[in-house]
Amino acid sequence: GADNTGVNPSSDAINEALADAKGDPGKVVFVPSGDYLIDASLVVPKGAHLKGGGKMNTRLRLDDGVNAPVIMSDYELNRGTTIFARVTDLFVDGNAANQDSADAHGIQWTANGYLGTSAATIFPEDYYGALQLNGYNHPVHTPNDREFWFDTYKDLQNLWIQNCKGDGVRLSGRAGISIQDVWCYTNHGRGFYCTYDTILINCVSGRSGYDGFYFPNSAVVASGCKAWWAGFTGPIDATNAHGFHMRAHSVSLTACTAQDNYSSGFMFNTGSSNCIAVGCNADSNSKGNAGAYTGFDFWDSVDNIVIGTGVDRYNDSVRYQAEAVRFRSNSIRNRVHLTNRYLNGDGVQPTRHIHGSSTRLEVNGQRSAQTYTATTGAYTPNPYLGNPVITLDGNLTINAPAGGHIGQTMTIDFVQDATGGRSLTWNSVYTLTRFSLDREASARSVVSFKYDGTKWREQSASLTTELRYA
Repeated sequence: GADNTGVNPSSDAINEALADAKGDPGKVVFVPSGDYLIDASLVVPKGAHLKGGGKMNTRLRLDDGVNAPVIMSDYELNRGTTIFARVTDLFVDGNAANQDSADAHGIQWTANGYLGTSAATIFPEDYYGALQLNGYNHPVHTPNDREFWFDTYKDLQNLWIQNCKGDGVRLSGRAGISIQDVWCYTNHGRGFYCTYDTILINCVSGRSGYDGFYFPNSAVVASGCKAWWAGFTGPIDATNAHGFHMRAHSVSLTACTAQDNYSSGFMFNTGSSNCIAVGCNADSNSKGNAGAYTGFDFWDSVDNIVIGTGVDRYNDSVRYQAEAVRFRSNSIRNRVHLTNRYLNGDGVQPTRHIHGSSTRLEVNGQRSAQTYTATTGAYTPNPYLGNPVITLDGNLTINAPAGGHIGQTMTIDFVQDATGGRSLTWNSVYTLTRFSLDREASARSVVSFKYDGTKWREQSASLTTELRYA
């Protein structure tokens, strides 16, 4: 049997019990409290439940030089891998100092989720309804031709995974995994490397070598999760040392916190779109490269929604998190609403603002400006995208706004170019009383309106070449 003193290898005994549980839905392989030396990966087959005596009581330690995951799925090509398998209540130690391979993860789950035409011999038709759930591309035609894709449900719960040469949790394929109350700590790779259809609840990644949470695939949900000190274990790669790193569409985050990570708190990188982060907090990130990274960072990222907070809590001479949010490259059509409290920094770096692009930003109730350079032609303001700043390179017609509700306000800032002499023509929906455009070179003129349901009525006007914006 398995040796709970940690002296003699226990993989053979535990794997034998797991193999006996294969295809027996709900069968539990219980590993009592103690220390267990793992000299080969523990392989969890479909239907089996590998259960310990508690995440601080049953401790699995990878033996020197194994260079493989501590726990892995029973990956059988075209055999519907690890359906309804579970791993719970364990402490996993990857013994990173004595491994040479980055493939030595804490838990590795490779789920193909594909049933070939021989599916009838793999699962009975009534096996938890698996052959009737989540059909993907290949419908069931006959009892002997049940060939299709589906999400292969698995469950990881109440685990502590630390000190792995690779990732804490490494997922691939079509997963359908539920991960709850799992803590990954001091792993040299990423804390959580997720795949399609992963659900994370109350999970924590601390001091990972790379990103705390990495989402390269779509349809991931994370709630109540926290990433801290990503990038501070193992080799430093600032481009992959974020708290939460999105590189796919349709990732949903709620009530998640990124704190003291080496780079950005939340990185919406190339490929991320239609993601949503609600109630999320970016706290004092860019800790390893002060001033270089932000709380919420958008890079070639489109059509995302963020509602959250940003704070740099260190009230000293070092400014860590450069700003609450930054937009880079071709990030367009994003919606960001933040509150921020910076003891030693700004909410938004002025030179990294929004330049047109249909992005809407609001920080502490203040909207960003739309910037527009006008040659001859017409401009249609949209008050829901922020107040416009318009550089006049030619005469311009101001069309009726694209939207507005009763009580809506809008301020337009006009700047003459170095030549000056440009003029404006206003749509009849605007009621002007005092405003007069300064036509001197480089002059600035500002007018504010309020919408009464019919007209945009002037509320105030400023005409001065001394007016400047911070």
